[in-house]
Amino acid sequence: MTVHLVRKYDFIWLTTYVDINGENIVKRYQRKHHGTINTTDSRILDALLSSQTSLFQILSSDTESATVKLEDLLNGGELTITDRGLSSSPGINSFVIFSRILTYGEDLHITSGAAMLFPNRFRDMILQDYWRLLKKSPVGTVQSKRYAAFYKLHSNYGFKNMIRDDETTVA
Repeated sequence: MTVHLVRKYDFIWLTTYVDINGENIVKRYQRKHHGTINTTDSRILDALLSSQTSLFQILSSDTESATVKLEDLLNGGELTITDRGLSSSPGINSFVIFSRILTYGEDLHITSGAAMLFPNRFRDMILQDYWRLLKKSPVGTVQSKRYAAFYKLHSNYGFKNMIRDDETTVA
């Protein structure tokens, strides 16, 4: 399987773009190669197919366990992801993050693709603008409209410098 060769900014299209038959690239790959997919690749494909994007409030992080506790601001609920880089980033609790979450089994959740960070001070504006942008978008799946909205929101409110920001340093 060649999923690992895809650049992270192109990764979103594996799961978001849907063809006229209602299949994304991952589903089409799974269907065409069902007889040759090994167990590990099958778990990866299943995780990709069941993944969802959302905006998450970062509640806490733990460098020892490399975990970050998140609150899902669009769908409700909380979850803990494993992410060594994010968990060890100073000041990460002062951000919200838009990301795709992959789940393996019942207890391993990881981010996937290009995550977008936003300073907490913009949280309410982002949520308000997101719902407005989602309503304006007439075509596409919820996931593709969601990604397009947050891509636009990131250009207005997003944290762009992963080395240094006016308010916080994130490694």
